Amino acid sequence: MRVTQHHLDTIVKWAKHYGARKVILFGSALETPDDANDIDIACDMKGLGIFAFAGKLKKNCAYR
Repeated sequence: MRVTQHHLDTIVKWAKHYGARKVILFGSALETPDDANDIDIACDMKGLGIFAFAGKLKKNCAYR
């Protein structure tokens, strides 16, 4: 999987939508985005919106 700007923009868009105050990218997507196996993020988000956020990311950032 190649992590693209589209992936990152989508993560930021939905994080803002669901009220995340901070999103941190880590792991292989940060170190070697062309060879990443997945996208690891941590976020500061209140409530159960985290599950809707995860669903949006799965749908919009899946392997392409």
